[in-house]
Amino acid sequence: MRVRVKKVNEKNMTDWVRLRGLLWENGEYDAKLQTYMEENSPENVENNPVWIAYVGKKAVGFIEITIRENEDWHPHPMSFLEGVYVIPELHKRGIAKKMLYIASRWTLKNRLHFMGSQIKVNDDVAAKMLLALGFRFIETEEGEAKFVKGIE
Repeated sequence: MRVRVKKVNEKNMTDWVRLRGLLWENGEYDAKLQTYMEENSPENVENNPVWIAYVGKKAVGFIEITIRENEDWHPHPMSFLEGVYVIPELHKRGIAKKMLYIASRWTLKNRLHFMGSQIKVNDDVAAKMLLALGFRFIETEEGEAKFVKGIE
């Protein structure tokens, strides 16, 4: 299975919208997606990248990264996984790992050496994925579990 990963742009944004809707079903993503390209100048889009994974022409996953500084639970600036998703039928096929590799390269390019993530405490699927991708658990606070990974 050949997986290609592309940065989100105006042409493939609908793929991201569809996949993001599968991850967050509560509708909060609608406004963000609708205004994402409008509100973000090219410089800001570079600082908040999204990549989409494709198998053939089918979009099967995405990863969203931002830069965070001054997190009270980690002393260094870091790239932060805002969202990672792979369609369930393709779990455990290395797709999230490939997207994370690309995000890690972006992290280093931006002179950051850590990547963080935060999930709901009861999200066992996400916790297992983060641990499998090399993140380590940091702490639980207010119903959120925090994870970090060193990037070399």
